Amino acid sequence: MIVSLLYHVTRNLLTIPGALLRRETNRDAELLLLKHENTILHRQLGKRFPASHGSKARSASVSAHHQARTCSN
Repeated sequence: MIVSLLYHVTRNLLTIPGALLRRETNRDAELLLLKHENTILHRQLGKRFPASHGSKARSASVSAHHQARTCSN
């Protein structure tokens, strides 16, 4: 009984880091896909649209976060 309880508690505790890692990986993959879609749309339209202040800030923060993650690994 106690061994079974310890097994289940340990198993649940070990799944938490895996779930967090998958969440970040999914977000990175989604950002990469969105950047690719943007590139394709710009290529199809043949011109670039001016970026708003919000999109520039968002792009800068994503870039800084990505650089911080790659430098720390």
